[in-house]
Amino acid sequence: MNFLSRLHSLFLPAIGIFLLTSLFPVVHAQQMFDQEFSAAVMVKVNAKKKNNESLIISYINRELRSLGDVRIVEENADWELRISCMSSVYASSVILNVVILTPFDITNDIMFEILPGEYKDLCIEATSNLHYFVDAVVIESSQELRNICEKIVTYFDSNYLNKLRKMHREWQERLRNKSSTKLP
Repeated sequence: MNFLSRLHSLFLPAIGIFLLTSLFPVVHAQQMFDQEFSAAVMVKVNAKKKNNESLIISYINRELRSLGDVRIVEENADWELRISCMSSVYASSVILNVVILTPFDITNDIMFEILPGEYKDLCIEATSNLHYFVDAVVIESSQELRNICEKIVTYFDSNYLNKLRKMHREWQERLRNKSSTKLP
């Protein structure tokens, strides 16, 4: 093997990886930010009193839907709200423990794109039930469940969804500005 062949065999894969890692995010970002912001949220509730469980699910889902850009889903969620409801030692109040999670998706990792095919399925299977812990909130209140659920959704919206909406708008603007810039 001559020098040029060896040089070619060493640098061609490196150039391919460079192009993949530098161009893929731009193309992916363009597709993602062409659409309006939308969040898929899964709500799971565990309560000793089944009546409380169904009320909490109903109130939370109604509040989330009222945001306008949130879809309630049973699978493939961007966010999960896991809520546990317990009775307080005080008969008139309840305790809600809210855990906010987001799923780990290895297919969004740029390194996943360069994995050999036989390893991709294994990686997906091994990470399919993993989640990132985002936040946890404990609320003890004697207010009605409906009011507590409104506060939970307000907290989730203001601390997470609003930030994503803002980032989404900024990226849309950047991509619009980038695509409108013409080379001389």
